Amino acid sequence: MPGGPLLSIQYLRAFAALMVLGYHVCRWAWRDFDIGAAGVDVFFVISGFILWTIAAERPVTPGRFLIRRAGRVVPLYWVLTLAVTAAAIAAPALFFDAKPSVSHVLKSLFFIPHLNEAGLPFPLISAGWSLNYEAIFYLIFAASLFAKPEHRFAWLAAGLIAVPVTGLLVHHLYYLGFNAMFLQFLAGAWLAKRRQAKRLPRWGTGLAFVAFGIGGFIGVSYLDLFEAYFRPLLWGLPAFALVAGLVMIEDDRGLPQIGWLKLLGDASYSIYLTHVLTTELLTHVLNSGQVLYILVAAPLSLAIGIACHFLIERPLLRLFRGNPRPALPSGAI
Repeated sequence: MPGGPLLSIQYLRAFAALMVLGYHVCRWAWRDFDIGAAGVDVFFVISGFILWTIAAERPVTPGRFLIRRAGRVVPLYWVLTLAVTAAAIAAPALFFDAKPSVSHVLKSLFFIPHLNEAGLPFPLISAGWSLNYEAIFYLIFAASLFAKPEHRFAWLAAGLIAVPVTGLLVHHLYYLGFNAMFLQFLAGAWLAKRRQAKRLPRWGTGLAFVAFGIGGFIGVSYLDLFEAYFRPLLWGLPAFALVAGLVMIEDDRGLPQIGWLKLLGDASYSIYLTHVLTTELLTHVLNSGQVLYILVAAPLSLAIGIACHFLIERPLLRLFRGNPRPALPSGAI
């Protein structure tokens, strides 16, 4: 089993960020790339995988786990949210969907699922909706750390299954995010558990999984099969297959170092949060209905996301977390 940070996870984070970026760029340009939104499903599987790996390889208390997660996720998100708040107050026409009421801003900052003024379940930075899911997952994962190691996965499974069950019983909570997408975190954790037990198939099976994942995304997109209630199956299953397959390949045969993919993986959080702001602001100076918009918006969003990673995200990480310890997949996030 190769040591050090998992290249597969870094490459998959880059892939997921590019998918979501492509989705939003194409939406502004009135082009169909809805499958790009499935990048979030890939992120959720990765999150379950990486957190289970961290907790198993570097035991941590529930409190310390939450502090570490907050140190990773909160600083950049708060800086950007407060920046958008200030900009939207100073120039309300800048952001079409940012209406910074006190309640909306506070709920956004503290990852509380809620409806914005348009009646949609999005925080001030719309891409932050997935962070609300992550925050609930972190709380459930922290609770599972109270259990003995041999019972921890059962606790985690019970907690994650309870969320969509609650959403089905209280329907308005389902719309706010209490849905079966939480099972994607569980799938990622299960994959990590299998890997640690050295029970993953060989690289050939991994190739088949990767092919199934990519083929599944293409097939669902081509046949236009999407339905929100079935997203965890239609998009979640290919997402899991893709993550599982690439991890299998790396675990058995390793993966080559691809510098630009690793860079995009490192910067994926910044790219994910900033691209929705970049693409929206760009519509004020460039007609979003043209192909030219895509050609400008995509590289510009990547450039700003990478710049944000180096100039804002990394300094904030050093300030709130110190230098991450190497030689674990956790070092990659």
